[in-house]
Amino acid sequence: MCRTAGARSMRSTSPPARRASSSGRWTPAPTAPGPATSPAAERKIAEPAIGETLTIAPLIVRDFAIVGTAGGERGIRGFIEATDLNTGKAAWRTYTIPGAGEPGNETWKDGKERWRHGGGSVWETATYDPESDTFYQGIGNPGPDWDAEYRPGDNKWAGSVLAINPTDGKIKWGYQYTPNDPYDFDEISEHPIINAKVNGEDRKLVVHAARNGFFYTLDRTNGSFIAGKQYVDQLNWTPGLDPKTGMPLNYNPNADVQIYAEGRHGTRAKPKSEKLCPTNNGGKNWEPSAYNPELGLLYIPSIEGCNYIELIEQKDMVDQGGTHGGRRQDPGSSLRQPQGGQSDHRGDQGSAEAPISEHGRCARDRRQSDLPRPLRRHVRCL
Repeated sequence: MCRTAGARSMRSTSPPARRASSSGRWTPAPTAPGPATSPAAERKIAEPAIGETLTIAPLIVRDFAIVGTAGGERGIRGFIEATDLNTGKAAWRTYTIPGAGEPGNETWKDGKERWRHGGGSVWETATYDPESDTFYQGIGNPGPDWDAEYRPGDNKWAGSVLAINPTDGKIKWGYQYTPNDPYDFDEISEHPIINAKVNGEDRKLVVHAARNGFFYTLDRTNGSFIAGKQYVDQLNWTPGLDPKTGMPLNYNPNADVQIYAEGRHGTRAKPKSEKLCPTNNGGKNWEPSAYNPELGLLYIPSIEGCNYIELIEQKDMVDQGGTHGGRRQDPGSSLRQPQGGQSDHRGDQGSAEAPISEHGRCARDRRQSDLPRPLRRHVRCL
């Protein structure tokens, strides 16, 4: 994803003479009086020199402050890390891209250890479930963004949700939305937790309006797929989802490189793609959804639009973006909008609307034919 770099360290600010509480706020008393806004402590977590940044507010669980690194398009290997708020030291670190010998590393089949710069960014704060003492973290794109032939295999856990124990950082389960993602449909955004009846049975759910244009319902106790539904009007990157697994219908577990719909993304043999819907910005980007438990409705800010991706072959890590010298934004492609539109890969095109009736039902999408740009934004209910 294309975002500007954020802060690279985590600070705790507080008035004087306070200490750690059961809520997990780290507010030790300074040795000398100072301004109320001065940091009580600061700890560096990300390393900007190798492309790592922090973009999120920490998730506080008891005495842990949990964050993750961004920079998947810049050659990083993403991780999630907890700081012990009593000591100010690292409590644990969990990499979003598994290393040698870890479950999931076998899904990086290049034979050149490209998992070491495999992306898997964390952009947004996780969702915590106190009942199961689990947090659910959305994980970003594999690196490089679009050249899937550079990184054959499913590329776990890029483009996934991970259920993690906040005490030790161990992964309880993971679910990957678009294996070997060639579209940059990373899934960094929020994962609301909902208790609801499914086929008359009470279920504990974690849900996600994915950037790939589908809405997913998972069992949050074990990560099993329950249901999926297309929520954008224009979608052609796959003919649908497998009703049992939620995988794209054309997903081939035996293939090293996935072709979900012929021509919808560039390949090394045919770099220029045909029209891709939704765009690489996704049917929904970082903008959060909202759930109304009284109405049982989830409101999704969605984006309609299509574009084209022209693949630029990645030869090595430095060519990808690397850790040495200048980088292109989103290495591995150039982007084109359909004729008449303006190219802009930052996900900020369109006209914002919120067609919600006073009763919480979604009104009919109001199309604006005179929009100067090809993407139209709406709010949807599921």
